[in-house]
Amino acid sequence: MRHLLLSTVLICATSLAQAEDAALIVGISDYDTLRDVRGAGQVTDAVPSLQRLGFSVYGTGGSGDVQSQANAFANAAPNADRLVVVLTGQFVTDGQRTWLLPANAATPAPFTLANGAISVETVLTTMEQTPGAAVLVMGRDTRSDGDMGNGLRNGIGDLDIPSGVTVVQGSVAAANDLLSRVIATPGGDVIAGVRGSRDLTGSGFMPSGLVLIEANARPGLSRPIPSAPPVSTVPSSVTEATVWDQTRAVDDQAAYTRYLDRYPDGPHAAAAVQRLTELRDPNLAYRQVEDALNLPLEARRAIQRDLQVLGYDTRGIDGIFGPGTRAAVKSWARQEWRRPVRLSCRGTDIADRSAGCQSVGSTGSRSADAARG
Repeated sequence: MRHLLLSTVLICATSLAQAEDAALIVGISDYDTLRDVRGAGQVTDAVPSLQRLGFSVYGTGGSGDVQSQANAFANAAPNADRLVVVLTGQFVTDGQRTWLLPANAATPAPFTLANGAISVETVLTTMEQTPGAAVLVMGRDTRSDGDMGNGLRNGIGDLDIPSGVTVVQGSVAAANDLLSRVIATPGGDVIAGVRGSRDLTGSGFMPSGLVLIEANARPGLSRPIPSAPPVSTVPSSVTEATVWDQTRAVDDQAAYTRYLDRYPDGPHAAAAVQRLTELRDPNLAYRQVEDALNLPLEARRAIQRDLQVLGYDTRGIDGIFGPGTRAAVKSWARQEWRRPVRLSCRGTDIADRSAGCQSVGSTGSRSADAARG
């Protein structure tokens, strides 16, 4: 479709934003008063593999404040291309809502249930930001299923799964195995893993295949982030102009903050504040590309309509390219090329790049022009 050809240019911004994948891994085996869940803590064994493959991992283990780790994951999610959540332990539900209970949970009561627990509904809402690349796995001990009184019972209730989110449920052992042998393994197909297990069931987004980490992914090759020397180590003889040049060369939040600490009223203070504001805005790169396209309002609406027709939720057809539209475009591209897509754009005039964008994957490149028709 012609409009979708234009929309693929939006994904060029991903190379500017340097998005990082995020995972929330929580396994709680030892409960203070509730029944222990054997093997739940083993879910963290796959954390090093995920980290080597580029995931920022939150909630590693069941000790401490799991809600704080879940909040940190939620803050990282808008900038991620892929989201993985694996929860193992004691679940409780009122039929419509479900929570993973923390290790120090007492016998659940309706008005105190959410204290320290992780809401599965909140997790699902967070994961809808990466449709087509969001997998939630829940492992539980079915021996604990039963009525707890006050309208509560052990287990997982009915889930309202957002479009594009894959949900897997099953035994703790099967959940651990799916994470370590499939999700955290390059080339692992989540759908095949679910269908090949007697102890797992899948719901929500269930395509014929879903590979989160391409087969040729090479772990441990992320480039180190340069950092400027601490301000306190800068010799007094170094001029402000030299420090500013060093700050611009590093070009990260820490460098500009250090410059402002040293020269709050310096000649480049205003520029430092402006750049710091830009770096703290995760959507800046997207907006710059979108604005450069100079598409009229109706053209933007047409792109959103095309995506909706193809089954990708843009969260409205208003001509405004927000997180919903950007996530829909990336999800469409992943399905179009059946693997995570990075677009390279040739040329200097970004408004003309639609003719020069191509996907780059493990088996070569495919011109975006192939999306026509």
